[in-house]
Amino acid sequence: DGFPDDADKRTLERLQLALAAKPEGWPAFSPKDERLRVLGERLKARLRPAQLADDERKRWHHHVGRCLQEGFGERPSLATFKKEVEELLATASDEQQRRFLKALETYATAIEQTLLPQLADQPRRG
Repeated sequence: DGFPDDADKRTLERLQLALAAKPEGWPAFSPKDERLRVLGERLKARLRPAQLADDERKRWHHHVGRCLQEGFGERPSLATFKKEVEELLATASDEQQRRFLKALETYATAIEQTLLPQLADQPRRG
């Protein structure tokens, strides 16, 4: 039905309490719903990246690479983002706006040149 069952709700509550009580560690988290397991792993990647196991890190890198290449939800791909910035830059007349857009363009190019090649080498999740 799309909603966590009662057991997974309790598991989520335990995760929340454990993270609040012990912010430096990562508690055991084993929901029955695979979607929650994936979300938990992604939360761990954002909150405690140094604590990821090698296989978790590989899945995280694959996810980030895919999001950058394909977009995710309402977020555009990196290529679409760069195109939008270029279009805005072409019409921006205010110098402050131009500096800001140039900084975004530089940042997107840096991601494209450094991060994407690294992430492309990660194995696919299967």
